[in-house]
Parts: sequence; C-alpha cells; structure tokens
Amino acid sequence: MNRPPDCDLHPYFRDPDRARAILDACISESRRTGRSPVRVVHGKGKGDFKKLIHSHLEKHPDVEGFVECDPLHGGSGATWAHIAGIPEEEKAPSEPDEVAVKKQPIGRWWRYLFYLALIAAAFVIFDDWMTRILFIGFIIATEYAISRKTD
Repeated sequence: MNRPPDCDLHPYFRDPDRARAILDACISESRRTGRSPVRVVHGKGKGDFKKLIHSHLEKHPDVEGFVECDPLHGGSGATWAHIAGIPEEEKAPSEPDEVAVKKQPIGRWWRYLFYLALIAAAFVIFDDWMTRILFIGFIIATEYAISRKTD
C-alpha cells in the first residue's frame, strides 16, 4: 500500500515564512506527482502554529480541503491536506497500513497475572518483610509507569 507523502513543518515553527515556503513546495510536488492527501505535521504545542498552517491551507488554490489526522497518524499534531484536481482513483489511500498500527506487546490482565506471580515469588525468595514490601512497591511503581505510557 502506498503511503501518502509527508510534509514535516514541526522544526520550522519559529520561522513561519520558511514553513509556508516548504508547505507550498510539498503541495506543488504532490500536485505534480498526483498524490493526495498530504500529511502536514505541524506539532501540537499551544496551537498557534497549527492555526497559521490551517489559514495558509484555506487560502491555497491547490488545496481543496483539509482535516485533522486520526490519532494513529498524528492526531491534533498533523493535518491531512487534500490536493485539488487529482482524480479519486489516483489519490493515495489515507487508511493506516499494517506497519503503522501500534500494538501492545502484552495485555493489561496478563501484566497483572505476571505481577501476582512476582509477588508470590517475593514471599518465597525473601525472608524479611521489609524486602518483600520494597519489592512489591517496585512492582507497583513499574505498573504505574507502564500504564501511563500505554493507556
């Protein structure tokens, strides 16, 4: 499956004129090659740079519309820009491909079962209560850190 081209403007948020020039170059390249939509990455931040990019896309004659990306493709930090004048059958699909799908290596309940086995092992391995409590605290802190990243 062909991926739509990207236009990463995130590094240029401090230089709006250069960002607009790069965006224009990305749009003209997509129009020349017949590829649409273009994923414009502007970053999340406070939203000022996103507003600037959206206002430029609204005024651009080669852009027929734009929409915020789904979470898999960047969420509120990226925008799909649809290029005008490209027939539907030539447009690149904007569906996520299998490589881009983020999969969790292990489910939440399997993690809990693993932690339960570790706690049971702590009671067998360690003799004193303080070491057991510290070990269980370490397991709880690890779960908290993992759940913040994946949930």
